Amino acid sequence: MGLDNGLVFKIKCPSLNLEREYEVCYFRKYWGLRDKILKILNKEQEEYLYPVLTEDLYAIKDLFEYYSKIENTKDADLSTIWNWIEETYHIRTELTRLQFAIDFCENKISLHEFLEALCIWEQGWIKERNSQTDKGIKETPPEDLKWCFEFYDSY
Repeated sequence: MGLDNGLVFKIKCPSLNLEREYEVCYFRKYWGLRDKILKILNKEQEEYLYPVLTEDLYAIKDLFEYYSKIENTKDADLSTIWNWIEETYHIRTELTRLQFAIDFCENKISLHEFLEALCIWEQGWIKERNSQTDKGIKETPPEDLKWCFEFYDSY
């Protein structure tokens, strides 16, 4: 495993006819970074999906902050194809996205606002949204609304 890795946000709400998965962070051929994330998630056996708790998000953020500094990325062997400048730039971008997830978990932004940010990154779902779903998310979310974060690890 390890060719493609990422953090996804999954949301499901049967009463709003909503079931979606959004990519929050994405890494390609970041074998070294992947291993560090799996240590945070305390996973030793290879699987495709790993649950990510809120405290894991903070630890991953700390990891990204560390590798957002060029002096820490220079000899870190985080990827197999990117140079350390590209690695640092990409990790900084993914750190910004991860911060939105943390802001959502800390109730600094609403679910609706978090989904808006995810849609901006994805650029596709905006056309598919409907007013019923938007209304249900903006108001008090239904009781059948469930969401989670997961880390995926695939070839």
